[in-house]
Amino acid sequence: MTPLTSNAISTLSQSSIYLPYRDGQLHLRQLLPAAADFSKTPILMLHGAMSNGRVFYSQSGRGLGCFLAKAGFVVYVLDTAGRGLSLPKINRDFTLGQGR
Repeated sequence: MTPLTSNAISTLSQSSIYLPYRDGQLHLRQLLPAAADFSKTPILMLHGAMSNGRVFYSQSGRGLGCFLAKAGFVVYVLDTAGRGLSLPKINRDFTLGQGR
């Protein structure tokens, strides 16, 4: 098991993946350590009902998702329907609920 210490891998890369979903797309942020080991179990992070995936990462490398990626884990952060960078955005006619 990889220890979660300050001696862990210090760099990471971030990229966005867009997944087709109903009449729009879901945003999935991929956080990769410098030497990604895809044989390890990846981590999927989901935000709460009133937020988006940015609670787990930032461009500057802060947040729990970045911390875990720097520790050697491959991390994915999902923006649920209508949140964050997922499309379409929530509006008056938005029909998807939290369970979809």
